[in-house]
Amino acid sequence: MFRSIRGKFLGWLSIVLLLVIGGFGGSLYLLVRQSKLGEIDSDLAVTAQVLAENFRTRRPPPHNSRKKGGMPEPGDPEVREKYRFPPFHDDRKDDHRFESRGRGPGPRGGPSLDELAERLELPESLRRRLEDEGDTHDYAIWSPEGALLRASRPDPNIPRPELPQEEGSSATRQRGNLREYSLRGPRGTVVLAGKSIDREIAEVRRLLGYLLGAGGAVLAIGLVGGWFISKRALRPIGAISAAAEEISVSNLDRRIDLEATETELGGLARVLNSAFGRLQESIARQARFTADASHELRTPVSVILAQTSMARRKARSEEEYREVIEACHAAANRMKSLVDGLMTLARTDSGELQVRSSECDFRQLVDECSGLLEPLAVEKGIALRRDLAEATIEGDGELLVQLVLNFLQNAIRYNRPGGEVRIALRVEGSTAILSVSDTGIGIPAEDLPRIFDRFYRVDRARSSREGGTGLGLAIAKAIIEAHGGTLSCESTLSVGSTFTARLPMPESPKLPPPRLEPGDSGRKKSSGMKSPA
Repeated sequence: MFRSIRGKFLGWLSIVLLLVIGGFGGSLYLLVRQSKLGEIDSDLAVTAQVLAENFRTRRPPPHNSRKKGGMPEPGDPEVREKYRFPPFHDDRKDDHRFESRGRGPGPRGGPSLDELAERLELPESLRRRLEDEGDTHDYAIWSPEGALLRASRPDPNIPRPELPQEEGSSATRQRGNLREYSLRGPRGTVVLAGKSIDREIAEVRRLLGYLLGAGGAVLAIGLVGGWFISKRALRPIGAISAAAEEISVSNLDRRIDLEATETELGGLARVLNSAFGRLQESIARQARFTADASHELRTPVSVILAQTSMARRKARSEEEYREVIEACHAAANRMKSLVDGLMTLARTDSGELQVRSSECDFRQLVDECSGLLEPLAVEKGIALRRDLAEATIEGDGELLVQLVLNFLQNAIRYNRPGGEVRIALRVEGSTAILSVSDTGIGIPAEDLPRIFDRFYRVDRARSSREGGTGLGLAIAKAIIEAHGGTLSCESTLSVGSTFTARLPMPESPKLPPPRLEPGDSGRKKSSGMKSPA
């Protein structure tokens, strides 16, 4: 389950909900608990301070006066009213006194600690709490030597807290369910006030139970809601998957309904539709390519079979056999050119077309290629015009030679008698621009977008007669793109065509270009790069 998108979504949702609910509930629980403990500590601190005031060596001030900045006195009417001190009397049945252990009088002949403990008056509120069985309060008072002077129970069994010697120092501790506040009082006494917090703990635990129950309910509701939300959100993915499963070789026109995926998945649906469109176009192009290749190969094979069959029927003269051999040789050359072109394009499609890059003088390479084809141009009465600037590019010399020869052969082959071919090489910034223009038959505007397609020929009859295979410009485009350049064509019917190749230049030229020998022309003419558009 957790391997699916919905399972992962619900898993992360549950983690987030647990963190949020746990954080909120835990914070609320700790806040309430701390608040209750703070209230208890404040109450115990007041009780301890009131008890500690009984052990000051000075006499109580008049009822209508208080020492400025001092602690409240039990005899002060305002303090008596606030803390409900009872009047001084001898009926002290709520607390317990302990026998004197030689504790003498206080400083300057004042009362001893035992006498002060005997005279200790408890606030009315504390007395009521001591009598309340449901609200357990304890208090104890120790001398500086550690002797217990006064306590709320005969055997309190309360460990004496350790406090600094400075008067007024205090500490809070908890023993089990008892909360205790201790205070260093006058003359080194230690006063402790305690209270049972069973009731507060029970209230906090009830709150914790409510929080756990509410958190569990919120988690369950969140997971159920997340299940339905994820189901609705992932519905477009199901539609996309169903559409993708229906697509096959025989049903490539199937597309994903974009109206059903108007959310963020709509972008994914558009991308997949575009990918399906490219796949359909690629398969259709491969099908056309296969059909065209079969058709082109069938022609020379048919020629070879027809010539050899005719030669086998009866004895022929030497001249007739020579004609058969020449026809078969021409057909074989055509097949070789076609197969070489197909292999080049196959390597291009698979990314295996290797470009052995090196810096070469592009001007010299173009000049040598035009020199190789100049006899062919003179034979057809076509003039070659050259305007070549210095340009050094980084590329594969053999592939670039095929590129230039292809341009020049097409310009000569499809030119008119007495025409001319203009070869221009210029540099713009870091780009070398080669343009080959002719004054030939031109290309119709409706055919221009497809002239770089494989096996596409404007005039199939004339192209076959001239020996073209329809792969030359497709291979030229592949060579240009392998070098990181671009190829374009401008043509006007019955006026001429201009092919322009743009190739990037390196920052600094270093190596000379490969030189072409006159004997190389035959090899170049037999390659697939001679093909016309």
